Amino acid sequence: MTTTSATSGYGLLRKTLCWGVHLYTGLGLVCAAAIAALIVQGGADSFRWAFIIMGVALFIDATDGTLARRLEVKKVLPGFDGRRLDDIIDFLTYTGLPLLLVYRAGIMPAGWDWTLMVAAMASLYGFCQTDIKTADGYFLGFPSYWNLVAFYLYVLPGPAWLTVSLVLGLALLTFVPTRYLYPSQGGWLNNFTNVLGGLWGLNLAWVVWCMPAGQFPGAETFTAAAISLFFPVWYVAASFAVEAKVRMNSRATKFDAAVFDMDGTLDDSEPVHCLAYQQVLERLGKTLTSADYNSRFTGSTDQFIATSLIQQFGLTVTVAELLKQKEALFLKLIEGRAEALPGVLKTLDTLHKRGLKLAVASSATLDAIEAVLAALKIRHYFTVIASGEEVANSKPAPDVFLLAAERLGIAPQRCLAFEDSENGVRAAAAAGLFCIAIPCGSTAGQDHSAAKMKLASMADFDANSVL
Repeated sequence: MTTTSATSGYGLLRKTLCWGVHLYTGLGLVCAAAIAALIVQGGADSFRWAFIIMGVALFIDATDGTLARRLEVKKVLPGFDGRRLDDIIDFLTYTGLPLLLVYRAGIMPAGWDWTLMVAAMASLYGFCQTDIKTADGYFLGFPSYWNLVAFYLYVLPGPAWLTVSLVLGLALLTFVPTRYLYPSQGGWLNNFTNVLGGLWGLNLAWVVWCMPAGQFPGAETFTAAAISLFFPVWYVAASFAVEAKVRMNSRATKFDAAVFDMDGTLDDSEPVHCLAYQQVLERLGKTLTSADYNSRFTGSTDQFIATSLIQQFGLTVTVAELLKQKEALFLKLIEGRAEALPGVLKTLDTLHKRGLKLAVASSATLDAIEAVLAALKIRHYFTVIASGEEVANSKPAPDVFLLAAERLGIAPQRCLAFEDSENGVRAAAAAGLFCIAIPCGSTAGQDHSAAKMKLASMADFDANSVL
């Protein structure tokens, strides 16, 4: 099922707020300029203030993404890439300037300054990786926290061999595909890490307070900084534990990804699509029964449905006009009606924890998919969305499932598929996925024989036996 893209604009206030979020992100550049000036000036007091402003930049970076998601900045201002702006500023405040401070403060032993360029190049590689943030919500490879490395090298001076080994070792870890916690992604582990991070932030404030203004850190600062190491130690240990668990689970599973149909599988929104069409046709003096819709159109794209209805009833409207009316009704009707089907939340959580990549392959348009997933509060589980409007042929053709597998970067044979309709099951089977049929109310009487497995409800899904 699909709808066409919404054409309604956004008000001036909404756009102004979204530009305000970009401006807030841009304040990181102001921080970068101040840090650069302080580093050039040099001296203990200047370095102290440089670290304070790095902390401000870190706070901005930790909060601007939440604001952007709340206001849906990407949808309101699609012509401005906030992620690119964020990456440019992050490279300055997380990598370039911290490494410059290490050089300017003379932290590296004589003859080893070149290792800072190795760290910078490694960080550049990391920033340019498209999969630097994994489907299951982690950073992949050392996430270029050179601001923190610079801080600890400054306040906890150690032997030359340790300093060089730390810089080169972390640079090397940028290329090692190991997961590191991404605390803003949610989940109990990230939430706990955020609590520890808050305590750590207070600890760091104490460290900075203890720094003497006119001289380099002394014994009191050393003690306070040493205590604050509890958080970096926790972060690394928890990250490595997650990576070990994911690797163990991946060796034990037969599948690397799971691809879900949406309507009737995650949420029984197919009746809402049907109702929207019925109301549009009523305005045109025509009648579409639920039984006719379910038998002919469940799992099909809007383009196919609209074309069929125009031919069937001899309508004078165009496909685009019919779909525009239908979409407006659907987006209005779906509000308050979206509810995850039994077992969906548990299954998504289980597969996510097992390390499987998750995708949606639906005949709906991207706008409709995003609206339903947001209403169900499950958007964060999915790294890939494949829409019926992006492929030439709708289900039962395999196109949308093949597109999902391609975007996941995983062979179809290594993907599970969850479907409710006959057309969807046939599409998944034709694409080569291991299909599990879970009929909903409107598809219970259809032929699901092409599925490898059939369940009465997703609540009956047993990950241990299937994976």
